[in-house]
Order: sequence, then structure tokens, then C-alpha cells
Amino acid sequence: MLSLPNPAYWKLVRLRKRPGAEPQTLYFFRQQERELVLPRGAIHLLAPGLRTRRA
Repeated sequence: MLSLPNPAYWKLVRLRKRPGAEPQTLYFFRQQERELVLPRGAIHLLAPGLRTRRA
């Protein structure tokens, strides 16, 4: 959903080269303490599964 296979990694694997530090998966989100940082527009992908907490 918010992660994709890294095409640069898989190209190296296909060429039988060592991927080294190239990540296998690209992640398009970041967690900071109790917050989830998403790219613009990604909330629409998650909205159906979100539940709101009311204080």
C-alpha cells in the first residue's frame, strides 16, 4: 500500500550484481513518536480502515 519494491535493487539482482546498501523495498511513510507521517493524498488509501478515538 505505502511501500513498493525498489526497482534499482531488483535491477542489480537481475544483473547478478551485489545490491549492497540498496534497500529491497521503498517505504513512503515515517513514524515519529505517536504520529504517522504520510505523503500528500495517502490518507485516502488508509481512511477506510481508520477508526477515530474521541477523548
